[in-house]
Amino acid sequence: MGRGGGENPLIGFSISCSSGTYVRVLAADLGSYLKSPAHLASLRRTSVGKFNVKDSVTLEDMAKRDDKGRNKEIWAMRAAINMPEALVREAELKKMSEGQAIKVTRLTNDVMSIGSTAKLLHSRTSQLIGLGKIVANGDEENITAKPFLVFL
Repeated sequence: MGRGGGENPLIGFSISCSSGTYVRVLAADLGSYLKSPAHLASLRRTSVGKFNVKDSVTLEDMAKRDDKGRNKEIWAMRAAINMPEALVREAELKKMSEGQAIKVTRLTNDVMSIGSTAKLLHSRTSQLIGLGKIVANGDEENITAKPFLVFL
């Protein structure tokens, strides 16, 4: 915590909180407690879950990498997205690239209810190739997803 003097004092602080915490409201509440108007002059998120800004890669650094280096970083998105996973068979890839509904196979034990979103993984490489909404749900082998974001 630090404080700058002057007519409009500044107080800097760091907070660890769960998602959904209204940090701007905390600043206003702190001002009320101190009987002084208060607001945030700046706000910077330095981590979310297991991801920290120290581990980030700039677009400039990505541009300097060869395709293999870029793909390594991009495919790490699979770990970043916390949702159920489903495998897309080779035979469904063309339909997926055209945005058509596809048959997928449940990969994780997560619940896949109609309307939920799933990560779509290539059945041969396990790479993240898109995101889709579950539109029909049967047994493990009979699930239909409608892709809405495709990385092919």
